[in-house]
Amino acid sequence: MRWRGPALAALLLLSACTAGQQSASSASPRAEPAAAPPSREAVSSARLVRFFDELAYGNAAAPEGASPTLLRWADRSLTYAIVGPAPPGADRLIAERLARFQALTGVAVAPANGAEATLVFEFVRGTRVPVREELAACSARTTYDESGIRRARIFIATEPARTFSACLDHELMHAYGFPHHSSVLPSVMGPIRWSDTLSEADEAVLRALYDRRLAVGLAQSVAEPRVAQILGDLGALSSRQLAAELEWHTIPPQAAMLAFDPPGLARSIARSFWAAPPDLAYLVEISFLSAPERERPRASVRYVRLGRERTFSRLVSPEEIARSWPTVAEASPRFRSAAERSAALGLFRYAIADTAAGPCLVFVAETGGLLPGRVDGFYCAPARERLEVGAVLDRLRLRQPGYEPPAVAELR
Repeated sequence: MRWRGPALAALLLLSACTAGQQSASSASPRAEPAAAPPSREAVSSARLVRFFDELAYGNAAAPEGASPTLLRWADRSLTYAIVGPAPPGADRLIAERLARFQALTGVAVAPANGAEATLVFEFVRGTRVPVREELAACSARTTYDESGIRRARIFIATEPARTFSACLDHELMHAYGFPHHSSVLPSVMGPIRWSDTLSEADEAVLRALYDRRLAVGLAQSVAEPRVAQILGDLGALSSRQLAAELEWHTIPPQAAMLAFDPPGLARSIARSFWAAPPDLAYLVEISFLSAPERERPRASVRYVRLGRERTFSRLVSPEEIARSWPTVAEASPRFRSAAERSAALGLFRYAIADTAAGPCLVFVAETGGLLPGRVDGFYCAPARERLEVGAVLDRLRLRQPGYEPPAVAELR
């Protein structure tokens, strides 16, 4: 299952921050974001192990919870089939992706008919498929016993057309034995997304999962030192860009500094994350909220807290903010006139965007205090439902964090 996190999040946030005492409405943002120090050219082994652990065993702060033991395919070969209204080229793309997984895991793959196949790709008409209490564009279900995975079925919605290629590697990671998600490294498995295809980190943990030094049923405490050794033998991830990416930490939604409980989402399925760059120039939180068993209402918010002697280089418009949130950006939004409204957090700039699925409110505001900040996000209401701007913006508030981010004194 995949969520659509903010596109180009790191670029948007980093380029909007600049050192010095400039006013918030001064010149355009710096062209080049602040990168990690040159010495951080390799991802640390501990970070890669944490990435493996979250994918294989889960995180107690996530809605999916944790898994007690390791899981992977029981046999070193499997067969696959495609059923349902598959889009043109689906058979070719699936075969290409499976060949890549075969090379990484050593599990041989061959085509078969639907009744005999152990891995089935089922295309479902529409835009969403049910996943427990949620609706998603795609999902994977596995059947396993004490020896490992015996069967898997991947469901993919047929609309929009790009859903198929965007979901495929993500759901295959689930089907091959990673039931959870992680934002520790750039990955197809993170809700704050970087790519629709396997990253360097994804390839490394797939190789580790199918290394013969691991086995189905291992507890995390037993597997972890073996995983560390396996990943060490595979070699450090040398991608400088990968090492420089933010490490996102999963937190319970109630622990986030930015609280948000808009209409219709009192019982939402929520996920929250925080991150800070190595130079502690800022701290950022992102939260995703969705209604159980309904496509809408749906909301996401982002809070950026700047360090000392930092300020935003300019104001951003609701239309600019909308382009960073795929839920709105990919819905062909038609914006009404932008406006302003005062709320508890400050003066919000907002605009309502009409989409085929219903109206979306897109908003942004700067927060004051010793350390300035910015709040932005969206709230999408169901079709034919009136959207009350005040009822949404008045539900945003800041509170003490329930986790341990870098101390205020360390933000500089």
